[in-house]
Amino acid sequence: MIMDKFPKHFQKKPQKPGLNEVIFEHGKISPQAIELEEGVLGALLISERDSSIMPIFEPKIFYKKAHQIIATGILELHLEDVPYDMLMVVERLRFKGELDMAGGPYFITTLVNKVSSDANIAFWYKIVQQKFISREIIRIGSEMIRLAYDDCTDIFEMLDDAREQLEALDLSKHEKISQNNMSITSMVLKSMTKVADRGKSLFYRTRWANFDSRVITGPNKIILLAGGAKMGKTKFVAMWISGLLEDYAEISVCWITLEDSASDCVTHYLSSKVFIKGKDLKKKNFNPNLMPILNEHLDRWSKFDVEFIDQSLKIRKIAGIFKTFCDKRPDRFNILVIDNILSLDDRSDYKHDLNSFYDDVMNEILRIRQSSKALILVVHHFNDAQQNKDNLKDGYRPRLTDIKGTESFRRVPNQVLMINTPAKQKDLLAEYKGERKENLKSLYIIDVGASREDNNLDADDGVIHMLASLDYNVFKEVDYYDPEKGVKKGAMETFEHYTSDSNEQPF
Repeated sequence: MIMDKFPKHFQKKPQKPGLNEVIFEHGKISPQAIELEEGVLGALLISERDSSIMPIFEPKIFYKKAHQIIATGILELHLEDVPYDMLMVVERLRFKGELDMAGGPYFITTLVNKVSSDANIAFWYKIVQQKFISREIIRIGSEMIRLAYDDCTDIFEMLDDAREQLEALDLSKHEKISQNNMSITSMVLKSMTKVADRGKSLFYRTRWANFDSRVITGPNKIILLAGGAKMGKTKFVAMWISGLLEDYAEISVCWITLEDSASDCVTHYLSSKVFIKGKDLKKKNFNPNLMPILNEHLDRWSKFDVEFIDQSLKIRKIAGIFKTFCDKRPDRFNILVIDNILSLDDRSDYKHDLNSFYDDVMNEILRIRQSSKALILVVHHFNDAQQNKDNLKDGYRPRLTDIKGTESFRRVPNQVLMINTPAKQKDLLAEYKGERKENLKSLYIIDVGASREDNNLDADDGVIHMLASLDYNVFKEVDYYDPEKGVKKGAMETFEHYTSDSNEQPF
């Protein structure tokens, strides 16, 4: 070929997505098997039926970030009982706004071209698993060494934590791949039976489709919601939880109300049903003819399995309470809500070292999740810098670094949701010169923090737009799309779309 006549350094090759940052431990590169990762993904994309590895398939074991994104797309389609061929995966990633991060359609095509069949996929996947376990052992060991040098470390807690993490890596406790003695059908059925026996699903749908495409509501996860004061964080959680309780019979909720009271949370639910402001409900300032409807919803709420702990506590006390809660409900999907974390009693013990307070609390929440396998929703706040008027040009759109506390608030949760309500920014409203501000006042923006870099304020890949009435606790998800330009970028353009340029009405 003509290209072969040119020196190799002049031959331009297609760009492939970069590796994760290479980590060296003890002078060595992290264990990895990139070609086998590509083989596994390529084999899945050409498989004509569900692969034997799907019951134990985990995107996190892949070393390259692009491979993790593709694997997540495959797993989501599998869980939705949708074929996960190349075209469907490309469309899923394009819908999520992650196609470029995965290397684009060309890179996904190259994965398919690398394999001719999926006959050896089980063996390839096993090696990829082993490399992941090696990396995790290195990480855990390095963290133990670091903590062991720290005089403030509780060495027994460190050992317990390390033991739990190492036990979680023991593959003998998980399904093993054996093509000789277990058919694909029996493996899938066994996996489905296990889920049914626990009375839990792998994930639960909310009533917001875009939200579900970006946020996984399911067991064994920590989701942190951060936002400024009075931005409706508790009200949003109340609608999130109440919708799940209405749609699924196997959900139980332990709600630690450190900010709003238990009666406030129930009022949020009732207000959304009868369209009466919460303050009017409490004062009984409404038409008496609505009482029968109100009583119907109260009766429905009383049938939900929700326990409120309406007092200030320390995080270890909460851990004990929730353990008892879960022990009584072994076959339920248990949810722990902590609202809000800065009101924990532990804070008084760390008056001169708030960083240790932040780290210790988040590490304890991680232990609660590891032992309970529950969903933990943590409500938190932004720091004061996020409210600085210099952020006007960015529409006060938050960064991960705007979250109060140490890096543990960004590292420990599986996902971080950052709440932004323009109505709370008076100077932002004053800056807008359009005729209709009602939509702007109703706009409720949720940034999924893990979906973008801290300094990339124009990335809309992980953004969920809603129109919200905080008076009546109603959250209506809306699509944000311009047919001529595609998805617009930038916070201010978002506001413009829902004001002067949009026919969307708030409610």
